[in-house]
Amino acid sequence: MKITEIKFPRMIMGPGSLSRLGAEAARTGRRALLVAGKKWLRESGLLEKIVSDLKENGLEVHLFEGTEPNPKYDFIDRGGREARDRGCDLIIGIGGGSVMDASKGIALVAAQGGSIWDYVYYGPDRSRKPEKALKIILVPTTAATSSESNSSLVVSNPEKKQKMPVFGPPLLPTLSIVDPELTLSLSPELTALGAVDTLCHVIEPYLTSREPQFLSDRIATSLIETALIYSAVAVKKPDDIYARTQLSYAASLALSPFPRAMREGGLRLHWIEHVLSGHYDSIPHARGLSLLLIPWLRRNIDSFRRRLEDLSDAIFGRADADFFVEKLEEWLNSSGLTGRLRDFGVREEDLEIMASDVEELYRWGGGDGTEALEVLREAF
Repeated sequence: MKITEIKFPRMIMGPGSLSRLGAEAARTGRRALLVAGKKWLRESGLLEKIVSDLKENGLEVHLFEGTEPNPKYDFIDRGGREARDRGCDLIIGIGGGSVMDASKGIALVAAQGGSIWDYVYYGPDRSRKPEKALKIILVPTTAATSSESNSSLVVSNPEKKQKMPVFGPPLLPTLSIVDPELTLSLSPELTALGAVDTLCHVIEPYLTSREPQFLSDRIATSLIETALIYSAVAVKKPDDIYARTQLSYAASLALSPFPRAMREGGLRLHWIEHVLSGHYDSIPHARGLSLLLIPWLRRNIDSFRRRLEDLSDAIFGRADADFFVEKLEEWLNSSGLTGRLRDFGVREEDLEIMASDVEELYRWGGGDGTEALEVLREAF
């Protein structure tokens, strides 16, 4: 059994929990940089209410908007300088996974300096190890990435066509507020894509683990089942707050230590997708996963068979690996998540280049160029 160190942020969860932000932030810092996306928070009217709440609780607030999907290193670096120049002691990130990842990076750069690209986990560009960061409060507006519950982020470098993780204890949020009411306006597509990300965070380490671990496996199975059942409900009934709550809860736990505790297992599919969206940053992370998931499962079905049979038996009452993959494909299709890589502008001549990058950049995490090439070709 693998020795596991469990670190989990303080978390306030449940419908209406956003109302706690102002008071909690006032206990955490005095001068905040509020990181947001390009327009949703402002257009929804929430930004004005949140800023007012923070100011009423005595905080000085500076806005840093414009986070894009697959956040870029130069945007994070600029945010770090902004926070440092304004003397901020707190970073508040309100948005999807890109906003939350950017917020962590900004907190790191503001406190420790340099460029966020200096801290990437692997490769010749890594020159610094995360040692300190400003305090971080995260508020997810999607049920997807689990960034609110872990000490990692992903950053893109368009010039190098790379997308790499940064890991370190200082990146663990001081507090996360998970209010499923913030996900009620998500489109059916974004709802389904969030569930794909949640499912992949759990199923990848589950399938690639070398030995069963009863409790961790049960947690993982429940999270996968939750993503499948309640995404289907929320796609059809977007205002179903119970379904939204289950999805938010599952997303927050999916990439936490609990479903992976005391067993091996990695994120091999994620590494392929990171390279894909590093080369084609117009492809959102979860959309890339949705295109690669079934080809990855089919390519590895023999080596995953026993684990897939256990999973299929627990969720569908039928211990059949092929049946489980078919059910996942039906779920993706019914959610409107169809298509091939070529439909998103991916060029066939880039497949071998991307597979080579998986081997080179993610070898430390089990990245396999042969596997990547076969999966990319099947998904193409």
